[in-house]
Amino acid sequence: MNIENTTPIKVISADSHVAEREFVFADTTSKYRESMPFEIYNERHGGAILVVPGIEQQLPMALLCTAGRPSSEIIKKPVGWHELHPGAIDPKARLKVQDQENVLAEVIFPSVGMLICNHPDMDYRKVCFEAYNRWIFEFSSHSPERLLGVPLISIRTIAEGLNAIQHAKDNGARAVMFPGNAVFDDYDHVNYDPIWELCAALNLPVCFHILASSSDLASSTRGSNPKAGAMVRQLHILRGNQDIMAMLIFGGVFTRHPTLKVVCVEADGGWVPHFLWRLNHAYEIHRHYLGLDIGKGPSEYFFDNIYLTFQDDLSVAMTMEGQNPNRLMFATDFPHADGTFPHSQSALNKLCTNMSLEVKEKIAYKNAAELFSIVC
Repeated sequence: MNIENTTPIKVISADSHVAEREFVFADTTSKYRESMPFEIYNERHGGAILVVPGIEQQLPMALLCTAGRPSSEIIKKPVGWHELHPGAIDPKARLKVQDQENVLAEVIFPSVGMLICNHPDMDYRKVCFEAYNRWIFEFSSHSPERLLGVPLISIRTIAEGLNAIQHAKDNGARAVMFPGNAVFDDYDHVNYDPIWELCAALNLPVCFHILASSSDLASSTRGSNPKAGAMVRQLHILRGNQDIMAMLIFGGVFTRHPTLKVVCVEADGGWVPHFLWRLNHAYEIHRHYLGLDIGKGPSEYFFDNIYLTFQDDLSVAMTMEGQNPNRLMFATDFPHADGTFPHSQSALNKLCTNMSLEVKEKIAYKNAAELFSIVC
């Protein structure tokens, strides 16, 4: 069934962002108070930059907050703090952006916070997480049903993680975000079972976002041309999340916690059918001599427990026979360069051209509404 391209449809963005400024991290009395992220303006490196002490990689905000500028203009000239789209940091301006795009609600993740997930100082990371969470809770309070800020969870110990997750729930969070790399063991270890058990009991989906794993930020790539290498890195930023999903399946996390919901955020979705074939193939061939029994086929866990967010990934439409339409969620990715603003409606219509209205509505907003308990 073809959907008329001019037909507006309700949207819930399952992955959007804020573009943090230094005041986001200022609310702390810890020993790190004088070394929290801070703003600079460097004309040679894109203009406005939020520097995170301890992290060598510094991305200009002109790259993180591109809303309203065509890709040909990204970092073409220095961009000052006052030139960034106000909707990236101001909740009132953000609601106007939602109205402009017919967006009912957004599930909102950090930008700089994703880099902080890989900070080598675990104590510093925790302080930044807590400051960010206080700010994002306040940001979301301006419209709790439309601005769904996702807090960052520090798990230096199981007790700390449990407290942070409960605190998130108590403050109205509809989901939580974990760093891609665990501090100790790995997330499939039975030591983490209390964490997964609590998230399932509280009906809090656990989100893993690209660029929050150390492998996503690896500087070494194939190629002798640095510009070509930068493009190669755009491909491997998805693979950290793919590894996490495979680990959770083969590590028995969903076997032990069948009601747990995990979101694979911004890793696209067209790869899923081959990925599932590979999971099943590997399991059938190698599980016997490895002595691995996870109860049912890997693809069954993927379809039951894992959700995916994506923007204008047309390969999803090409592979719908190998997808679970009940686990696919559209995202605008505002205000990032990969985002669909201000053409989210046309991007969604193009993506769903040959889908039924029922499937289109699931991808556009119904799946997200069900997962994140959003009243439409």
